[in-house]
Amino acid sequence: MNTKKIALISTSICIAFLVLISCVKDVDFNQTKDLKIEPVYELDFVYSRIETAKFTNPVGGFMPVLRDTLQDEFFSGDVGDKLLKAELFVSLENSIPVGFDAELQFLDGNDNVIPISISPITITVPAGNLGNEQRVEQTYSFILQDFELLQSAEKLASSVTIEGNDNDLDGELILKSKAIYYTSLLDE
Repeated sequence: MNTKKIALISTSICIAFLVLISCVKDVDFNQTKDLKIEPVYELDFVYSRIETAKFTNPVGGFMPVLRDTLQDEFFSGDVGDKLLKAELFVSLENSIPVGFDAELQFLDGNDNVIPISISPITITVPAGNLGNEQRVEQTYSFILQDFELLQSAEKLASSVTIEGNDNDLDGELILKSKAIYYTSLLDE
């Protein structure tokens, strides 16, 4: 017999033997009942860069409060039905030499405030300077009772109120936020 054939047959027998003896532990397929698939989604939520010039109205007057509304269905559809937990991370960075109060509220389609446990979200940002920005970061957790209420959320209203009335300021306020959704893909 050819030595190559002998080597091939010997190798094949060894591999077959190793495969047969390596699978000796029983597999418990009942463990699949305990399987949980719970992905976490992190999505950019709101980003805004507010320069001091935005606190001046078109005719030259000072506006101490800026308001904006973002329209979106935040907790609707399949993700809303599978939510286990949700968090909102908010970061504000201020390089303007006065402080700010920022407020966020979820609204329904008729502009009514949705009465959730963390509403309104209010954040006070201390005065900063160019090159010495002040940053405030907060994470807000929604409770389970909030999820049903938030199914009707269609808008996020925000307001930024500047402390004082000096319109001769320099710098900017940067708002960054992200929503973190903890979901389950399996029915409980």
